[in-house]
Amino acid sequence: MRLEKIQGMKIALLVIYNHRYDKNIPRIEKLYQGRFSNIFHLVPFYDGDLSNVIPVYESSYYFQSYIAQAYRHIKGLGFTHYFCVPDDMIINPAINENNLFDLTGIPETHCYIHNFIMLHGGKKPWTYKYNAYRYNPNPKGLEISNVLPPYETAMGVLTKKGYCPNSLSFAEVLHDAFWALTHKRLGLLYQIVRTFFTSKKLRYPLVGGWSDILLLTDNIMPVFCQYCGAFAASNLFVEIALPSALLLCAENITTSESIILKNNIPLITLLPKDQKVAFYRTYDYKLDKLMEEYPSDRFFVHPIKLSQWK
Repeated sequence: MRLEKIQGMKIALLVIYNHRYDKNIPRIEKLYQGRFSNIFHLVPFYDGDLSNVIPVYESSYYFQSYIAQAYRHIKGLGFTHYFCVPDDMIINPAINENNLFDLTGIPETHCYIHNFIMLHGGKKPWTYKYNAYRYNPNPKGLEISNVLPPYETAMGVLTKKGYCPNSLSFAEVLHDAFWALTHKRLGLLYQIVRTFFTSKKLRYPLVGGWSDILLLTDNIMPVFCQYCGAFAASNLFVEIALPSALLLCAENITTSESIILKNNIPLITLLPKDQKVAFYRTYDYKLDKLMEEYPSDRFFVHPIKLSQWK
């Protein structure tokens, strides 16, 4: 039995849309109908009249701002948790607001993110890692120095939690450049060359992470949203901004390595194209069939482009 309980638990399901797909709204409502009492759709530049659709105004590259903007609309409504999922993710149909913590094994006092990634090291380079090394936390016309923790404070927090950001070594840059060249990733190679001639040291302590699914506790939201807003305003890519903001303000965080349900199949986006197609064809691109035959040991399936499914 878990001892970490929150009395009077109330979950807000925040469905995040990278693009304006109004046709997905009723389909997603049907998916979660009867499972979550409070569903909010975060839709870019929405101008319709649905009361539970929150318009957001930001690039999808910085959708951390979506959460910050949405929070202002629903703050004070008594939510203890905010469960953030994308519109192209299908959560296990057995999960609802009453059993989310029991089925996943996430403690009720913890936040959840899929993973954290150190920006330095690794055999395969990541394009946005080089964006992070060129990130400017003090751009002209933007005053966020009093919003984000000072460099030394942020470094101390991340280091204490086991994530100590380091500078890129000359050898690592050369390794990444060679990888990008041999794999014909010219866009990545361009980013690497730009970084080589600018800065190989982070100007602000940062980490990466796969951030499409989040579970946030209400106690961190005011500070978390401030950090997300500051990172969005200064053009920090979402899969660096969200995990960095979460580490900076949350004491208790669970990742996918520690939950009951598995995540290796749902990350379809990481599979080769033929394996993706094979997975989709298993369900004949029929959403009802996927829901009926959903693998019981999986937390979520992603991505499922609803426009391609019947």
